[in-house]
Amino acid sequence: MDAINRIELRGISASYGNQKVLEDIDLTVFSKECLVLLGPSGCGKSTLLSVISGLKQPTDGTIYFSDKMIYCGKKAINIPVEERNVGIVFQSYALWPHLTVYENIAYPLKVRKFKKNKIREKVKTLLEMIDLKGHENKYPHELSGGEKQRVAIGRALVYEPNVLLLDEPLANIDAQLKKHLLKEMKRIQKTIGVTMIYVTHDQREAFEIGDRIAIMQQGCIQQIGSPEEIYHNGKNQFVAEFIGKNNILRRSHKRECRFMDHHCKCKDGSHEMIAIRPEKIEINRQGQHHGTIKETHFKGEVTEYIILMDEVELLATSSEKRYRIGEAVRFNILSYQVI
Repeated sequence: MDAINRIELRGISASYGNQKVLEDIDLTVFSKECLVLLGPSGCGKSTLLSVISGLKQPTDGTIYFSDKMIYCGKKAINIPVEERNVGIVFQSYALWPHLTVYENIAYPLKVRKFKKNKIREKVKTLLEMIDLKGHENKYPHELSGGEKQRVAIGRALVYEPNVLLLDEPLANIDAQLKKHLLKEMKRIQKTIGVTMIYVTHDQREAFEIGDRIAIMQQGCIQQIGSPEEIYHNGKNQFVAEFIGKNNILRRSHKRECRFMDHHCKCKDGSHEMIAIRPEKIEINRQGQHHGTIKETHFKGEVTEYIILMDEVELLATSSEKRYRIGEAVRFNILSYQVI
């Protein structure tokens, strides 16, 4: 396949009727990377995927695949979906129930008039890659959910698309199998070298598979960065609150402002909020701060604690010891982020 150097969106907006669902989106997806669109339901991530594929027409903006303009409303350019060379995988699998695994995967090649020997060669390669060798004569109703999804991925990849678009592909898969499939999808994507855009509302999926993550809210991109950057350096309050668990302290609250000034060195008044991850609150006997355990929640590998300190409630985690409700504890804040 001819790899694209990048996918570039400039000023993309889109609406359904009078409702604007995307607003002035600027986004660059680099060659052979996996970019995850992550956000709550209704934030516009699936619409953005449809715009890139050509299934949905924007109301404004331009789209480039490498240096080729594939959409520009002002210039009346709109390359149809069948000419954009994109593979699409949906949440519902969308397999043909009357076709075998082999026939489902081979179908895109048949409609493109590939020769039979070439089809056999390509399908055989894909079956081995997606670990379905020996299943080629089975029908969809004979497959597990994970196997169906791998067939859908194989069908999307068999004609060597420039970009693979996946819309909540593992939403109907149980947690244990999901973890395995994420590793497999990442392996396949890196082996083939296809550029991939992956839509999900599941943070664990995003962190597992993404080279970079774009956080979306209300039709806008709030932040783009590596999983580490997104987690440790949230750009604003929405990102800090949406990604993982965080203690958000605000200067607008007198008790939280007092805590920030006395304990987190934000005395210049220029910062409105700080974010403290629960794992960055270390409970120990020599801790600088003190408080009382208000709540405990056992989570398996760790226990979550609500610590009450000067009327401020802080969520902390610990794996070393169980503390009781009402117990006095000391703790240190190892790090925090100003937002």
